[in-house]
Amino acid sequence: METTFFAPAGIPYKFWMRIRAPGNSKFNDAVWVQISEAGQGDAPYYAPGSTNGLLVNLATDSGAASLNNWGWANGAYWLQQANSFMFSSTGTHTIRIQTREDGAVIDQIVMSPSTYFLNPPGGPTNDSTIVPKP
Repeated sequence: METTFFAPAGIPYKFWMRIRAPGNSKFNDAVWVQISEAGQGDAPYYAPGSTNGLLVNLATDSGAASLNNWGWANGAYWLQQANSFMFSSTGTHTIRIQTREDGAVIDQIVMSPSTYFLNPPGGPTNDSTIVPKP
């Protein structure tokens, strides 16, 4: 999946995704995310078309007991990855989401400069939070 969005330069954003693993299976709970110009300074982190991507995994540990319906995530429990960033220019940016494992389902993506910068919109498991469109 690929889509575009508008964001100004120089403002820190936090990325969140509402995701579900069909069958609550740890083999269905992850995607790769690439975002154009997302980084710090002139160094992009996850440029579309590169071999770099933010791994978003819904399970909160290797046993995957947390998998229960929808949940909010912005990384993988076993990796240290940047999930907050700024854009190097003001304008339209591209976000690309690619399957890592079979079947992950996504229904919302949130890029928050304030409201959800420190905390996710909802919990990591059995969550019903829907963020209203701005």
